Amino acid sequence: MRTIFVFITISFLAIHCACIKPAPPPNKDDFKNIAEKKFGTDFQFSFNSDSSFVLIINQKKPTAQNPFPLLKFFVYDLSNNKIILEDNRPNSMVVWKNSYQVEVIITPEMVSTDAKNNSKGYIYDLRQKKKTKR
Repeated sequence: MRTIFVFITISFLAIHCACIKPAPPPNKDDFKNIAEKKFGTDFQFSFNSDSSFVLIINQKKPTAQNPFPLLKFFVYDLSNNKIILEDNRPNSMVVWKNSYQVEVIITPEMVSTDAKNNSKGYIYDLRQKKKTKR
């Protein structure tokens, strides 16, 4: 009797485990789909040094009508498939400072004689999820 019970239990577990589908592996192109929804086809992207995050940027070229185009960007965490940081700023640029920090450089529209005020922005740490002034 006990043997039959053990056999039925093992059979049930084997059938149950065979029916459970493993989660699909993260798709490396998910960030492109999100970028296309946000920006259309007009975006560039760059990975950090270990390809764990990707920076997606959308910015028009300056024109006479719009000398300070809006920078739109987001940082996507490829291992967790989610957006970590998203921002938009006029007359700005964003770059990888190192593997886990992005630097947003904001150039003022009016240049002052005070060199400290000529370039502002922030550094965002992706690990700590913390923003600090430049």
